[in-house]
Amino acid sequence: MHKYIIPVALLMLPSLVNAQGKAKKIKCTVTNEEGQPVRGVVAVPHGTEDTLTTGAGGVFTIMAAEAIQVALYADGYYEEHILVSPNAKCTAQLRKDEEAGFDVDDTEE
Repeated sequence: MHKYIIPVALLMLPSLVNAQGKAKKIKCTVTNEEGQPVRGVVAVPHGTEDTLTTGAGGVFTIMAAEAIQVALYADGYYEEHILVSPNAKCTAQLRKDEEAGFDVDDTEE
């Protein structure tokens, strides 16, 4: 039985590599705490300098062959990090940063 394991594994290797090596187009939807899409969110896949931006529907599209961490940045929201996987639905919800916004200085000099 053991003498067949290595030859079978070697025969299956090209199909395993090919299946894992094909990048899939993944659509990710980013919403706020009320479930509304957030436009202008910048998504940066970890380990890259690529930047993606959500449109009016709060959607960005990424190509990935395996799970990848993505950082999400938007004015007025906390930074979020999500795991994007070709085998799972991709959604993210941003939390409002109450301290973010305009820096108002009421003192006059």
